[in-house]
This record gives sequence, C-alpha cells and structure tokens, in this order.
Amino acid sequence: MLLKHDKMEINVIQEKANPLFSRKEVHVTVADSLTPSLTDARKIVAEQFSVDENLVRVRTVDSRFGSQTFTIIADIYDSLEEFNRIVKKTKQEVDAEKKAEAEAREAEAEARKAEAEAKAAEAPSEEAESTEEAQ
Repeated sequence: MLLKHDKMEINVIQEKANPLFSRKEVHVTVADSLTPSLTDARKIVAEQFSVDENLVRVRTVDSRFGSQTFTIIADIYDSLEEFNRIVKKTKQEVDAEKKAEAEAREAEAEARKAEAEAKAAEAPSEEAESTEEAQ
C-alpha cells in the first residue's frame, strides 16, 4: 500500500489483528523531510486506515539519524469503549481532567453565588414596593 500525502510517502509495512485487545497493530513508514509529531502520526494512521483519530494510539515514531524515513508503530482499536478500557491515561491527562473538574465546580459555585446575590438584591426592592403600596 502506497499513498502520497502532501509530499509525504506513506507505506504500510505490517498490519496484524489482535482480537484479544480488539485492535489492529500496524507499522507504517513515512518518507518526509520533517519528523511527524505524535498528533501528526495519529492523523496519518487514521487517514491511511479510514478510522476516527480517537481510536488510534501511537506507540512510537522511530527514525534513524540522517534518514528522512520514519516508522510509526500504532494500535487501531475497534471502539472507543475498548480504547478507554485498555489504554491507561497518563498522569498529565489525569491531572488535566482533575483541574478541569475543579474549575467547573468553582464556576458553578460562583454562578450559584451570583444568582443568590441577585435574588437577595431583588427581595429588598420588592419589600420596599409592598410597604409603599400598603401606606
């Protein structure tokens, strides 16, 4: 399998099914002037095999010194549930999720506080109106 992609030559070296982990293990070579980042490698594999990027986990991007060919070793999972079951999150990903949850809780608490203050500000004005009507 050979595919041209923006001056990039992509060649599938090995493709092996692993039914135990519900995935396909692939080895792909890429000929390009720049080493692809992990996100670029993920996009390359997803395009090559016509799958969603969220189902691809890039294990490594290997190169030899002075060479412009790179080997991408990746796993393509059958479903997002299998991906989440098998692939463990890194410490950075876990910390980022915790931080996002904490920020969401803080924002929600601030919204409740602002809403309570708005109701408190409305209540005295309503009481003042009702006392004026009574007089």
